[in-house]
Amino acid sequence: MPTQFFAKVQNKINSINNKLLTKEIFTLEKLRESYLEVKTEITKEFRKHNKDLHGEDASQIIKTLQSCFKTSLSIYKQCCWGKFANLNKEDFPELYQLLTDKNGDLHRVHDDFAGTVAMMDFHGYTKFSNSVKYNKTPLMEFGESLPAKILSICKKCHSLTYELEGDAIIIIGPQNPYWVLTAVMSIMELARQKLLFKNDDISEHYNLKLKNPAIQPFEMNASITSGGKIFINYEGNLIGSTISEASRILSIINLKKPHTSGIMLSDKVARDLVKATNTPQIHPINLNNLGNPYLIDVKGMRVKIRELALEQKSYAKLATQYSEELYKLLKVTSPSKWFNILVLYVKLTKCVLEKIDISITLEDGSYNSSNLIYDLDLYTAYWHEHPSAEIARHILSRIDIIYDKSSDVRDTIAIYREYINDNFDLIINYLDNFYNEILTTESKRDRRFKELCDSYHRETDRLRNRYLPRRIFETVLANSHLINNMQDLPYIGKK
Repeated sequence: MPTQFFAKVQNKINSINNKLLTKEIFTLEKLRESYLEVKTEITKEFRKHNKDLHGEDASQIIKTLQSCFKTSLSIYKQCCWGKFANLNKEDFPELYQLLTDKNGDLHRVHDDFAGTVAMMDFHGYTKFSNSVKYNKTPLMEFGESLPAKILSICKKCHSLTYELEGDAIIIIGPQNPYWVLTAVMSIMELARQKLLFKNDDISEHYNLKLKNPAIQPFEMNASITSGGKIFINYEGNLIGSTISEASRILSIINLKKPHTSGIMLSDKVARDLVKATNTPQIHPINLNNLGNPYLIDVKGMRVKIRELALEQKSYAKLATQYSEELYKLLKVTSPSKWFNILVLYVKLTKCVLEKIDISITLEDGSYNSSNLIYDLDLYTAYWHEHPSAEIARHILSRIDIIYDKSSDVRDTIAIYREYINDNFDLIINYLDNFYNEILTTESKRDRRFKELCDSYHRETDRLRNRYLPRRIFETVLANSHLINNMQDLPYIGKK
């Protein structure tokens, strides 16, 4: 065969690769068609020179063509699959089947994504970066060695590390959520440099050392979700409700556990876990540790979540009971429910205080757990007798202080706090206006009453108790304008 012909074939292959880089060829089918054209030209040329189509020369050029196709395929995946370029049938069998179409190309649009997505972040990454800015070794370990170990863990769990930069990790895995959950727990243990469960042996399973003296241990939170619409662009970015949901669920667990590790799942993932078979047995995952499902609004998106407890607290059982009662009460349509909502909110806080030691210094002295419980009990009794605005303010401000000081209390009441505080701000404001309107009306009717109101401000507070406070509270809650302004579901972040 003439040398010019082989040069011509090579030029055609180079042209195909250039078209891949400029995205003139943007589907696997079109890439294959381009190579078929080259193969057809080779066949024609061989026939033209009466060469054996099955001879040594033909076999050699076909092998060369196949090798070039592999190179072009790699270029194509880098250009058009982006972050999914490493996806292959051997390492990720379930994920490959899920994410590719009948032609072997990346399936870009998923109306109801069947895979599982996890989002994780490291606690204290910024502080760590600032503390080692003059020492490159820890940063290199965190930026190179640790990611390599994470990639190795995910690969063993049939999952793809879709994004790994800074303190953020996104993992995408098979429909069976046990694979991604196993990867998440293993990464947590690697970051914490401490086992989650006694019977774990991830060092042996992944052939990795758990302890890493080059960097500090990190706590991590994770959210895991599935379903929803997804589009994968040419950079390999996942765009759609699945990623948005994972991000919002992560913000909830971060709010609950800003300094410790935790895992929160969508309710769909939790149900898939219960139904899953052929599960990896790396971690002793107990599905009895799945919490109750809660529907929460997070930055405008409504998500149904369940937490997977990594450790059992002494107050957990009672807290779960009160939390379930409170959540059920929140869904009651009667506005008068707010009287009992505050009572249950106090009980939820107290059940934690009864099992932990805490010390808080306030303007009127120091308070330990017993003192705080007594204070909450006292004002709850006042609330039962006359649910006034001042009593509600005192109870909520006390709980807010405890919330800021105790990670256990924060973890227990976080999903309700913003919602309850905001709604009670409305209720308290209406209560204040209600009393002020009554006092103003009575002052106009009775000159001596007006003098009393003007002269004795303390006495006016006591006068409020002369009315029937519980009835007043219920009257205020019946106000349609107030009801229309109140939220009907717990939420994280303003709507």
